[in-house]
Amino acid sequence: MRVFKPFKAGFPNFRIYLAQIWQRKAFIHELSLAERRLEHLDTVFGAIWTILSPMLMAAIYYLLVMVLQGGHKPPNFLVHLLAGVFIFNFISVSAMRCARSITNSGRLITNANFPRAILPLTQTWTSFLQLLPALAILLVAQVTLGPGLSWTLLWAIPDLAIIFIFAVGFGFLTATANVYFRDTAAALPYFNRVWTYASPVLYTADQVRNLSTHDSWMYVNPLFAPLEIWSGTIAQLQTFPLHLWLISLGGAVLFLMLGTAVFLYREGEFAVRV
Repeated sequence: MRVFKPFKAGFPNFRIYLAQIWQRKAFIHELSLAERRLEHLDTVFGAIWTILSPMLMAAIYYLLVMVLQGGHKPPNFLVHLLAGVFIFNFISVSAMRCARSITNSGRLITNANFPRAILPLTQTWTSFLQLLPALAILLVAQVTLGPGLSWTLLWAIPDLAIIFIFAVGFGFLTATANVYFRDTAAALPYFNRVWTYASPVLYTADQVRNLSTHDSWMYVNPLFAPLEIWSGTIAQLQTFPLHLWLISLGGAVLFLMLGTAVFLYREGEFAVRV
C-alpha cells in the first residue's frame, strides 16, 4: 500500500515512482500527440513552421556573422550554424514548455494522483518530436553543403541522446522554478538567447580555443561539449576524444540528477502552489 501525502515536500519512493512512470509511457506519448494536435503541429503548415522558424533564425545569424566578419567563413559553416541552431531551439522550446507544464495543469494536479514528472517529460518528448523534421532538413544540408555522408555521422546519435538527457533534467528545473517564481517562463527567452551566444553556435569551438590557451573554463557551460561534438560531427565529420564525451555525459547526468531531485522533493507542494 502506498500512502499519498499531498501538500508536503519530501522524496517519494523512487523505485515505485519510476515504475509508475514506466507504466504510463504510452500515456506520455499519447499526451504528447494530443499537445501537438492542440497546437496544430500535426498539420502540414504546423510542421512547416516548426522547421521554418529555426531556419529563419539561422539565416539571420548567418547574415549577421558574415557581415561582421567580412564573409570569411568556411563553406560548411552554414551546416555548423544549422546544426547548432536546431539543437539549441530544441533545448529552448523544451525548457519553455516544461516551465509551464505544472502551472498550466492546476486542475489535473489537484484532482488526480499521478507522478507529476509525467508533465515535463511529456513536454520534452513533444519538443523532441518537433526536432525530428528539422533533423531531416539538416541531413539534406549536410549532404549538399557539407562534407557528405560518412559512418562518422553515427556518432551524432549518442550525442543527441546526451542532449535529450540534459533537456529532461533542465526541464525538471524550469518546471519547478516556475511554480515558485512565475516570471521564470517570461525570463527564459532572454536567458536562452544569452546562453546561445555563450555556446558554439555562432562560432566553432576551435575559434574559442584560438583566443585562449586554457580551454577548461569553456566546459562550465554544460552545453559547450555536446554542441561541439554535435556540430563537429555533422559539419566536419570529426571524431572526438573520450574525455570530451565524458564531459558531455557527466554534465547531462548531473543536470538530470539535480533536476530530478529538486522536482521530486517539491512535487508534493505543487497542489497548493498552482
